[in-house]
Amino acid sequence: PATPESAPVETELEMLVDVAAPAFPVNNKWRLSNGIAGSFWATIGDGAFLNRVNAGEPFRKGDSLRCLFKVTQRDTPLGPQTEHHVIEVRQHVARGQQLRLDEAL
Repeated sequence: PATPESAPVETELEMLVDVAAPAFPVNNKWRLSNGIAGSFWATIGDGAFLNRVNAGEPFRKGDSLRCLFKVTQRDTPLGPQTEHHVIEVRQHVARGQQLRLDEAL
């Protein structure tokens, strides 16, 4: 017999995450990593950030984002389910770029 779903648990929290795979098509989820639980998929709901990305804000492997997330957890017949939604990207932290020796002089 089916068990009734319990009410979802919603939490807002700020996290620093690595960009594992940005998704540029509209409404696609980005793959992010918080260094603890591995990678996860998240929707990006910050229109100003997406406008900057669409205008050409560069991303490199190893870049990080400081984001405000809404995390929603549900108990489903298949077990717990967690959804991540970025409310606001508060900072884009570009990884350092190593200079070639001839450029450093």
